[in-house]
Amino acid sequence: GSRFLPCSVSAPDHLPAWWCESRAGGDNADANLSDPRLPMDQDRTSEHYAERVTGEQVALLYNYFSRQYWLLLLSPPIVVPVMWSQVAHVPLVLWGIVYVVSVLDRRLLAQRYFDARPPASEARRWGMRFTVRAAISGVLLGSCGFWMFAPYSLPHLMFLFAFLFVTSAGAALFFAPFPPAYYAFLPLATMPLVVRVLLVGTMPAIWACVAVVVYTLFMLRVGRDYGEAIRRSFELRFQNLDLVQELTRKNEEAERANRAKSQFLAAASHDLRQPMQALSLLTGTLKLRSAAGPDRDLVERIGASVEALEGLFSALLDISKLDASVIRTERGSVSLSALLTRIETDAAPGAEAKGLRLRVHRIACWVDSDPVLLRRILQNLVANAIRHTGSGTVWVGARRRGDKVRIEVRDSGSGIAAEHLDRIFEEFYQVENPGRDRRKGLGLGLAIVRRLTDLLGHTVEVRSMPGRGSTFAVTVPLAPTPGAVAEAGGSGGVRPDLLGLAVLVLEDDAEVRAALRITLEEWGCYVVAAVDAVDALSQARQRPRWRPQAILTDYRLGSGRSGIEAARSLLAHWDISIPVVLISGDTADEPLRAAQASGYELLHKPIRPQRLERLLRDLPRR
Repeated sequence: GSRFLPCSVSAPDHLPAWWCESRAGGDNADANLSDPRLPMDQDRTSEHYAERVTGEQVALLYNYFSRQYWLLLLSPPIVVPVMWSQVAHVPLVLWGIVYVVSVLDRRLLAQRYFDARPPASEARRWGMRFTVRAAISGVLLGSCGFWMFAPYSLPHLMFLFAFLFVTSAGAALFFAPFPPAYYAFLPLATMPLVVRVLLVGTMPAIWACVAVVVYTLFMLRVGRDYGEAIRRSFELRFQNLDLVQELTRKNEEAERANRAKSQFLAAASHDLRQPMQALSLLTGTLKLRSAAGPDRDLVERIGASVEALEGLFSALLDISKLDASVIRTERGSVSLSALLTRIETDAAPGAEAKGLRLRVHRIACWVDSDPVLLRRILQNLVANAIRHTGSGTVWVGARRRGDKVRIEVRDSGSGIAAEHLDRIFEEFYQVENPGRDRRKGLGLGLAIVRRLTDLLGHTVEVRSMPGRGSTFAVTVPLAPTPGAVAEAGGSGGVRPDLLGLAVLVLEDDAEVRAALRITLEEWGCYVVAAVDAVDALSQARQRPRWRPQAILTDYRLGSGRSGIEAARSLLAHWDISIPVVLISGDTADEPLRAAQASGYELLHKPIRPQRLERLLRDLPRR
């Protein structure tokens, strides 16, 4: 419908800016006229849009006239000289003056309309005001055809017919946006000419009258069709605007729901990670104490359950990190052969436990990717293949495709039906696990794969046939030039034992604080466990010669200060520079970004004892 709005082409200087802006802007125009808020399931009929459409039609009527009214002012300067020799001079001049006054009166009416900026409810009233003036204009033109009729001068007669016909045709464009104005104008402009021609009384004159009547009916039909096209275009425009508004509202609701989900997940993860942290550390300590005792099997089962929970939290954390866009990629040249070797080492125990054959086909090439994230992608795909293959083989390999490498993971499992292929990369979507058996996975592995490949700019594809297995393929660009080997996932060197390492623990949760202290002391560390920085300084005063060699601090401390602030204040107080490790139970992006900005190491609850031990061993001693 916007193509019918003249202001979209160019706005004349005399038009107010508000009108052109509103007509060009679409939504602002609707706000000036009316602003309904309707549900999508309400029937959008012509009656529903009638008032709004009338408002736009009247606005277009006044706009057309304001842009082209100067053409009407040319009529008297043309008609008066041509007919000067055929009619009395005084009536002819008076006719020209009255005609000019009528045009200027409509121009003033248009200016009042623009100044008033009427709502849609008043649009018909303004349209009828214009219609009355259109009827007056028709009377003036009709009188021209009646008393200027020159039956004995063929050139003047032809001019009169041409003038009336051209003016009537042009009026179809002027008045068609509001059909009542055209209906009032056209008959009054042409019918006096018909009456005057009938007075001649000859057969040619009668046929001329018939022609004028047919022309009038034809132009009325043209004006009606043109007006209907304009009306329909406005209806379609308003329908589209309503649909856009409704879809925008639905999209905003979906975004709010997604943000609420993320906030809930972050809050729930933080609250659940506190006891999980303590449970994980205490389970690790319990394993050491009951390694040869009668409760060994029971402890092993507890440990397996804890590991399952840790896996769930880790997967949720990965999703949260990807949603928060805080994962930074470090691309480089990655040895694909070395990467596949690491994948085979990681996956072999799981495949062997299920009685599956794991075959890895290596090729000597380098790819351009992030070694850690690419390894995570392939680990998830291989783990998914092993989990869903009851017997047979899981094959991992790669092949060149021009300037890219296609890494494939195939299995001989049950396969995936075609109707599920578009959804398997969604969170928590599992094809054959309606009972949510955790042994069949959590439904997050492939979702993480899709997000990581999108982050890296790689592509992931899947082909599957029920009963024949599935093939997942990741396409990665070849590295421009072979560089130094980037280890797939990194390992780091192993430092001396933890015996005697002085560690300051800042944790406001009593259970987690106690669990950390017990675990660290079990490893031979010299631990001071405090609630916050004030408590740490208080305990340190009781040990004048004690200084920490590392700080483990929760990101959120109960005192209202963050662990980053507490660590910085302690380091400044002691005037030392030692490693600081942040421990967070949040999945929101705030702690992730804060840790990156501080330069401190960040661990997420629950922490596996092995991970914490490895981290402490790798920390530089001071």
